[in-house]
Amino acid sequence: MKPRLEPFALVVFWLAFFVMVAPLEADMLWSLVHYRRFAASVGCWLVCFLIVFIPFVFSWKRFRSHPTRWRGRGYLIATGLILTVNLTFGVVAFYHRASDTFP
Repeated sequence: MKPRLEPFALVVFWLAFFVMVAPLEADMLWSLVHYRRFAASVGCWLVCFLIVFIPFVFSWKRFRSHPTRWRGRGYLIATGLILTVNLTFGVVAFYHRASDTFP
């Protein structure tokens, strides 16, 4: 049987692209931080992260359970990189904000 493209891999990749790479998340976070709504900005970042992370975990687990059945590992790796960069920037931004708040 020829390996098929894992259906959620492509969906999760495009979801990550439109939510995290396109200016959607950045515009919302910038406006919330600009008006000093830090709790709302953390909540917005967390929601955007979980919207992509939960289907990513489901797709990765499905891909790993039957690796010869599915193809599309590159989409999952690219999505994982997007999530890693987003998480890194989130931690750095939180650390920067916490260091400004607590001397």
